[in-house]
Amino acid sequence: MRFEKSEVERYSICNGDLVICEGGEPGRCAVWESEQTAFIQKALHRVRPYANINTKYICFVMRHYAQSNLLNEYFTGSTIKHLTGQSLSVILFPLPPLAEQHRIVDAIKSAFAVIDEIERNKSDLQAAVTSAKQKILSLAMSGKLVPQDENDEPAEELLKRIKSERDKLIKAGKIKADKREKDWAITRDNSHYEKLPLIAVCRLFNTAESANGTLPYLEVRYLRTQSSPDYKQSGRYIESGTAVILVDGENSGEVFNVCENGYMGSTFRELLISKEYDERFVLLFIKHYQHELRESKTGSAIPHLNKKMFAELPIPLISIETQRRIVGVVNSQFAILDEISSNI
Repeated sequence: MRFEKSEVERYSICNGDLVICEGGEPGRCAVWESEQTAFIQKALHRVRPYANINTKYICFVMRHYAQSNLLNEYFTGSTIKHLTGQSLSVILFPLPPLAEQHRIVDAIKSAFAVIDEIERNKSDLQAAVTSAKQKILSLAMSGKLVPQDENDEPAEELLKRIKSERDKLIKAGKIKADKREKDWAITRDNSHYEKLPLIAVCRLFNTAESANGTLPYLEVRYLRTQSSPDYKQSGRYIESGTAVILVDGENSGEVFNVCENGYMGSTFRELLISKEYDERFVLLFIKHYQHELRESKTGSAIPHLNKKMFAELPIPLISIETQRRIVGVVNSQFAILDEISSNI
């Protein structure tokens, strides 16, 4: 920005000057702390205190006034508030001796330092809670969270029932045969569980449009926050307790359990889960891979769930009883971590 010679003195600020907002957030202020001279625009006031006044003390007082709404009586304007130079010049400030000003500033700085450290610790603890949850899920999906049950049936027997259930669904027209099914194979990694591609036990399903009266529109904002929903007369009807997954948008792969009857949002697909699997276990499994799903989205303008990756995720091939034991332990440990998080 170009300044005329006659404007240099008026709009220049130097080390120790206090700069105060005239509009926008009137009263917001900061001390310029640099040996480099800078220039301000007309929407800012420059305050250069007399000797024996600590500029940072005046700054803290001004911030207190602004945050406590004590400046409101000095503002002009109805729609857009302004703190004019004339108004600023008549504001009264408590002015203790200079030594006391220094002590006040030092005390405030010390308190702010403690607060900043607490906030950093909070962030570290929140990150630790998130990391702990991921570790618990990792142990759960690798067979290291609950003891193995020697009485569990062989994985091959469970797979037979899963395939039989799939054949019935195909015959009934509920799902279509998938060319990847010929590649279904029990695998084992470094975990204690044998694995199967997720598509063998969980498919994406798009319910048909129907008119079931006035019902809430279950879109992602509402499911996340339980804020006031919009209502529709028709749509893709789903019942309370249905598991759905977000397939479009930045957070593709996020899963929800619907808590009421309604019409499913356009960015969701229903999860059609095998009767051999506990829905809660499948949702925990998908949450375990949620970061990978989010980072592997397809599409450029509108990100989409990577359905190929989703279908090939290796889900443990374990009895429904073992699944339920895992869900119980995970939920118990998550409850402890949530209690810690809520008290941070």
